[in-house]
Amino acid sequence: MADVQKPKFFSLEDLTRSLKSVISKNYTSEYWIKAELHKLNHFPKSGHCYPELVEKKNHKIVARIDGIIWQDDYIRMNQLFEKATGHILSDGITILFRATVEFHPINGLKLNIREIDTDYTLGELTRQKNECIQRLKDEGIYNNNQHLKFPVLPKRIAIISVETSKGYRDLMDVLNLNEYKYSFFTMLFPALLQGDAAIGSILSQLQNIERRKAEFDLVLMIRGGGGDVGLSCFDDYKLASRIATFPLPILAGIGHATNQTVSELVANRNFITPTETGYFLIQTFRNLEEKLINISQNLFQYATHMTEHNHFDLTRLANRFQVSCIGAVHQHQTILNKIASFIRQQCTHQLITHNILLSDTLPKRLFLAKNTMMTTSLKQIEMLDEKLHLLSPEQTLKRGYSITRINGSALMHAKDAQANEIITTQLFAGSLTSIITKSNIDEFDK
Repeated sequence: MADVQKPKFFSLEDLTRSLKSVISKNYTSEYWIKAELHKLNHFPKSGHCYPELVEKKNHKIVARIDGIIWQDDYIRMNQLFEKATGHILSDGITILFRATVEFHPINGLKLNIREIDTDYTLGELTRQKNECIQRLKDEGIYNNNQHLKFPVLPKRIAIISVETSKGYRDLMDVLNLNEYKYSFFTMLFPALLQGDAAIGSILSQLQNIERRKAEFDLVLMIRGGGGDVGLSCFDDYKLASRIATFPLPILAGIGHATNQTVSELVANRNFITPTETGYFLIQTFRNLEEKLINISQNLFQYATHMTEHNHFDLTRLANRFQVSCIGAVHQHQTILNKIASFIRQQCTHQLITHNILLSDTLPKRLFLAKNTMMTTSLKQIEMLDEKLHLLSPEQTLKRGYSITRINGSALMHAKDAQANEIITTQLFAGSLTSIITKSNIDEFDK
């Protein structure tokens, strides 16, 4: 049997040495490369980073390579990146970087990152933010939370924050130590509000709050301190859309003063600091209290004016009715006297011209007629007297009206009274003595 020729082979060391030689000869320059920091892989103990760099198309990874950032380069680039963008280097950020292509027989192919173009990252972050805003607008939900009716008295508050944060403590001090002694019910839903993990943490707590939405009037999302660092999570579409469509008004106070994030833009209201959020809630209470006080004062003034006005009208009507009754009684008495005189004359004439027998019956008939007319007139007088009694001042007081006097005279107009004067209010049962602190003249007194 013929010998089978064995295939030629290379050792792994020979192959990797050859690859290193080829790469080092052909990739001698530094290259500008655009890629996504899929995972930063920073090791605090050594200070080095071993980022996983990828390129995606249609949300699928089409290229992948490992990188390396040595400790000194990482410290320098991270500081520059944070100063320029407001964010630290983290997972999921697309960067434009300058690197060398290096191959090591043991560690393999890597890109040694030397510099990051922060201007490109800024533009990329802005583009992603604008795309998120436009998507929310295209879906018709951008202003949904802002269109929710704000509670008249926002007393029951769900708070999303870090329990140990200074911003949360400042907010609680503002609410609990307010000078008006307003009382708030608050419940903390602890969550991360910085970095990539914040998105899932906040979404989870929003879901918990929605399950108990009947217990709350609104939601506060509070983040204290930290400037603009770590705010990229608030430009995330999932978080922003959840806030926009949340069934309760959301107030954002995430503690920064530069460009607003998408989450802040879609919230019902947003504030620079947690304390400003707290002062807004207190002012809402104060505005309602002042409105109620004003309504109460106006009602009291109107009731007082109407009482005085109606009392004056009733007194004047009673006087006129009394005069009319007296006049009517006199008028009817005069008529009756004339009738009686006429009857007597007729009777006298009849006695002269007719049978003497009539002299016995006519007086009786006349007497009966006179009594009937008198009875009718007396009943009318009694009815008028009863009406007059119902309109008397005593009966008027019994129905809840009152008479206010100053210096013994009835007070008819607010303009007749001055501050610090003493007035007496006569009620059905007893009287009240008051000192005037303020008088208001409305359109009825002008």
